[in-house]
Amino acid sequence: MWGVSETAISILAKLVILAVFSQYLGIALPFIATVVYFLQRFYLQTSRQIRLLGIEAKAPLYTHFSESVAGGATIRAFGWQARYQERNYHRIDSSQKPSYVQSCIQAWLTFVLNLVVAVLAVVLVGVVVTWHDKFSAGSVGVSLVMVIGFSEVLARLIQSWTKLESSVGAVARVRRFVAETEAEQTAGKERLSGDWPHSGAVNFSNVVASYGPDAEPILKGVSLSVEAGAHVAICGRSGSGKTSLILSLLQMTDVKEGKIEIDGVDVSTLVPSELRSCINVVSQDPFLMPGTIQFNVDPLSAVSDDDDARITQALDRVGLSRHVQEQGGLGAEMDDKAWSAGQKQLLCMARAMLRQCKLLILDEAMSSVDSETEAVMQDVVDNEFRGCTVLAVMHRLKHVSRYDAVVLLGDGEVLEMGEPSSLIAGGGRFAELYRMNSN
Repeated sequence: MWGVSETAISILAKLVILAVFSQYLGIALPFIATVVYFLQRFYLQTSRQIRLLGIEAKAPLYTHFSESVAGGATIRAFGWQARYQERNYHRIDSSQKPSYVQSCIQAWLTFVLNLVVAVLAVVLVGVVVTWHDKFSAGSVGVSLVMVIGFSEVLARLIQSWTKLESSVGAVARVRRFVAETEAEQTAGKERLSGDWPHSGAVNFSNVVASYGPDAEPILKGVSLSVEAGAHVAICGRSGSGKTSLILSLLQMTDVKEGKIEIDGVDVSTLVPSELRSCINVVSQDPFLMPGTIQFNVDPLSAVSDDDDARITQALDRVGLSRHVQEQGGLGAEMDDKAWSAGQKQLLCMARAMLRQCKLLILDEAMSSVDSETEAVMQDVVDNEFRGCTVLAVMHRLKHVSRYDAVVLLGDGEVLEMGEPSSLIAGGGRFAELYRMNSN
């Protein structure tokens, strides 16, 4: 805004000086102003479209960069460095094309403005030659100097105005997003008591859910009942609806039909944030926060400050006591690079142990760890969460026989449900999936 104001004042001052020292030149100024106005409109519209194209062109580059950083170990292990470098170069070239076009447009603007100023200079010289007796050498010199620098100031004004318009447009888009995006509804929702859920029984009754009001259903009439304290494995191929089932339980999808209950309470009647705070969740990607190790294990201060023995016991149960001591103890800062993926996931399991919640959700929590860590995590689930309801979304079925029941999903529907041994012996779809996973 300051750049536009400063440039506009500078142009106004030059025009006043030209009008004072060359009164007849004022006749041409309205025509020059009209030309500049149409140039500005054309340049502004084109520059806006090029800017949007530039934002779209950079999206694949940012995505490729983040994926390369996240999968760096895999890329090096398979020797894909050259391939990914080539892809990166290609995306950089594509992302810079709008910038090249923008530079060409700016060069065109400078050229056209120079032509406009050249016309203004010709008019000035013509006026001076025609009425040479009315102008002094000093006034002609001042006018020519003003005209020579006029094109640069005009170009700066138009470019500053374009940047200002783009910035205002960005703010307008953010405000429109805030205004149009619906927030989670809390009005009329029930508040929860501190010890809920009491037992952890979960019930889905003919649930139809989607990721939006107009989106296709991701759950299609799902009905299942999980008794309190039962350990249930949720299985299925990719895209079968396993994670969608968990998200629906956490009020993160649009449930169009049916009802989801925990301990007989319809979750749609509860405040979403309070519902999620009462459920233990360990996801596939471990969530760590800046701060001490103790803060990461017990971020909600479930354990009193003078009872570090419970935290130490939880870390010992997941096999992290020695590693924590090597890092400097519970008071040491959390160094993300000093922890392997498996150790981070074990830390999340220790965090879940301290919360003592009756409902635990494992969303493919063991799918990205090694076999040894997976065995430790499964032992923790069996021993430390005995009496708690466990819903485990499973990708690897190595330990599925240790669960009380299995729910097999496919295309958003429950295909099979029962005890693991019975389903494996029955020779159905789960038995086929189990054999494929074992091989």
